[in-house]
Amino acid sequence: MFNTLIFSIMKAIIFSLLCVGLSSLCFAQEKISDQIPEIEVYATNYEYASKVYSDVPDVNHLETRAANFDVKDIPKFFRGRTINYQEEDGSYIVNFSNSKGSIEAVYDEKGKIISTNERFENIKLPLEVRKAISRKYPDWLTTKDVYMVKYRKNRDVVKKYKIRIEFDKSKKWVKIDDKGNFL
Repeated sequence: MFNTLIFSIMKAIIFSLLCVGLSSLCFAQEKISDQIPEIEVYATNYEYASKVYSDVPDVNHLETRAANFDVKDIPKFFRGRTINYQEEDGSYIVNFSNSKGSIEAVYDEKGKIISTNERFENIKLPLEVRKAISRKYPDWLTTKDVYMVKYRKNRDVVKKYKIRIEFDKSKKWVKIDDKGNFL
């Protein structure tokens, strides 16, 4: 009899907690879609970003900064950067750099990238480049590399590597593109 009473009380407590829990979920589900403002995304330099994209984090970080740079933000961005305004054509030359390299980007008055000259040193080489070097120079070691990118609006992007390789006491510089073709 005592066990039946305890069982009934426990059943009532569990049922009460279940009801309270479910009712709180019902009130939490408000429609909030009317409260979220519309966001417009502008891809001013999408063409640049899609053509120069690199898997290398240090390179990608700088290229993303260059792609996201807005000439309207020049007064607040000016600190610590070299920005030159070209009066004859209304363009801006902006330099970005990190420990691995630098980008000199030229923007028009609307913020579109016209051109870039990019140079990075001692980065992780892409798989295609490493494979090409190991096929042509099987026992050589890569000791130094320079990655260069030239972007010009409405033209093909030029991506090339200058790589120093060594074997025994021999040293050699080789040039190769991003597809693994020797130049």
